[in-house]
Amino acid sequence: MFTCGVFNRYSHRWCLFTVIILFVKMITISAPVLADSSASNLSEDPAKPVVLASIRPLGLLAQEVVGDYGRVNILLKGSGSPHHYALSVADRQQLLSADVVLWVGRSLEQFLVRPLAQRSKSVVTASSLDGIEWPEVDAEEGHSDDHHDHNHDHGNKDPHLWLNPLNNLVIIDALVAELSQKFPVYQVAFQRNGNRLKAKLVQLDAQIMADTRLKDGSISVAPFVVAHPAYQHFVARYALPQLGYVALTPERRAGAKQLYRLRKLTELRCIFVDYGWSNKGAIQLANDVDIPVLTLNPLGLSEQREDGNINGSESIVQLLTRLSADFQRCQQTP
Repeated sequence: MFTCGVFNRYSHRWCLFTVIILFVKMITISAPVLADSSASNLSEDPAKPVVLASIRPLGLLAQEVVGDYGRVNILLKGSGSPHHYALSVADRQQLLSADVVLWVGRSLEQFLVRPLAQRSKSVVTASSLDGIEWPEVDAEEGHSDDHHDHNHDHGNKDPHLWLNPLNNLVIIDALVAELSQKFPVYQVAFQRNGNRLKAKLVQLDAQIMADTRLKDGSISVAPFVVAHPAYQHFVARYALPQLGYVALTPERRAGAKQLYRLRKLTELRCIFVDYGWSNKGAIQLANDVDIPVLTLNPLGLSEQREDGNINGSESIVQLLTRLSADFQRCQQTP
């Protein structure tokens, strides 16, 4: 170590000056090394994936799979229709930059077909996955005046497939596989998160099955009509007594023949409407036959109800739990 020792006054000052110069040079030389070391540490932190989900239910599912090892953005955040959504410039940028896009498919988000065709990155299409359960549509129930709705063509399949808890198991597996392939450093975390969520959904499925039954095994939910046929996956899974629907889509007006047919259903006890839509035809029907109007929320949005406000669902499990509770409000009378 350099020391000045004992010198006369002038020599001592010169010695101190020399020490300061040497110290400054040491800092100057070492600074780039420290900066390079910090940059090296940053570069060693693996990139985390960005998942863009088309709708809130898929976003909730993806968030639990990704956990702290990525970011999930949701394209349609509010109650806007996924059938007729208009993409903004920011939306298009998200679609191109996201590492993985998760959507239902052309049967629900028709507006995404062309933009997704321009992507060079991963796309998970839920409706195309092997293992998705598709409920059969009852021919009589499916009758309405809306024979030709080209903007809402589901191909005789209900695209709201996340409403069957078991369908979500298939989506989780597909998303985990895609993320693990693109980001193998997080594979163990994705698989762990996915397995945990699947276990919750299997447990929830058994719970809903039990909650919708009476002690004698019969269905506890009374016969009902829905505003539009968006709940087939839930209804079929738990064998709920849905008698029909008012209009084919939320945007369509109820046909006179359809309303007449529904008024004749003497066993009808409740009408379910979709949160965030006007549901005029359904409300008209309820007034005509003097039965209660109840609300369903298939997207898990925040709600304003007469008995208080409800925050948006924070998980796919919570969304389905609330949907089950809402269906059970239409109870069989002794």
